[in-house]
Amino acid sequence: SRGESGGGSIAGDIITLVSSVCYAIYLTACRKVILKYSPVTTMKWMFFFAAIVVVVLYHRPALEVDFPAVPARVWGGAAFAIVLSTFLAYLMVPIAQHYLRPTVISMYNYVQPVASVLFTVVLGLDVFGFTKATAAGCIFLGVWLVTMSKSRKDLEAEQAAKMTDKK
Repeated sequence: SRGESGGGSIAGDIITLVSSVCYAIYLTACRKVILKYSPVTTMKWMFFFAAIVVVVLYHRPALEVDFPAVPARVWGGAAFAIVLSTFLAYLMVPIAQHYLRPTVISMYNYVQPVASVLFTVVLGLDVFGFTKATAAGCIFLGVWLVTMSKSRKDLEAEQAAKMTDKK
């Protein structure tokens, strides 16, 4: 398989890293806004601005597509990816932020690739080899490190407790 042969590009890895960092910043920097407004309002504005970016970047290639010639299966796959894999997944984030810390929500984002790889392996569309196992191990190690870390609130509480004990 291509993934096992090391055929990926460093540009793709950098884009993925930048995407993850931006998502983490979004989860933490926009937490108050997300908690203030309903999930539907949050999603409406997020997708509106994302649509502007997509139109600016991809309007020329989109004009070259012969849309009537696109098979129904492709339209179905695109609808599935847009509605279920994107819209519903992102809709759950603001709902989750009402109940969970941003680190827990980030873990959901990082475990998704492992779930998708396992799904493709079960369907026989891919193979699970050393590279994928190493990547999954790194993901789970990162998730474990995040869950073991303490929040600023916890660290301040420990510091305050130490100061009280010294008196």
